Amino acid sequence: MKKKDLLILIIPIVITAIIYLFLPARIPRQFDHTGTPTSYMAKEFIFLAGLIPFIAYKSYKAKHG
Repeated sequence: MKKKDLLILIIPIVITAIIYLFLPARIPRQFDHTGTPTSYMAKEFIFLAGLIPFIAYKSYKAKHG
């Protein structure tokens, strides 16, 4: 793995880890027509969002060389 690849993986994970400390235990993820949360997820799922930049980068790199 190249240095650029590693940075694109590590930097979002570090930012996500910092944000994680300030999140509530449950994060609303679905709302009804009045804006009331109807579904929640655990805050640990935020780490999946930290992987999105790396996955997008690898996908783009695979398609465009």
